Amino acid sequence: MAKGSSNAPLIGSLAGGALSGGAGIGAIGCKPEDQSFYCRSSRFVMVIKNLLFLILLLALVFYLFKNRKQFMGKK
Repeated sequence: MAKGSSNAPLIGSLAGGALSGGAGIGAIGCKPEDQSFYCRSSRFVMVIKNLLFLILLLALVFYLFKNRKQFMGKK
């Protein structure tokens, strides 16, 4: 992105909304002792989604910290 871009608040808001949409969704209806293929694969996908969520959350925090002057209205 170009330096001095004025759409940084928009990007931060969109990234925050996208991150909040995927948080907390898990293996619905699977008991912990259920070892069926569906439940095991659902748990695996949930772990991957949680890792991606954390990575994207850290990237968003880094992006907001790096561009904090634009978000605070200072130039």
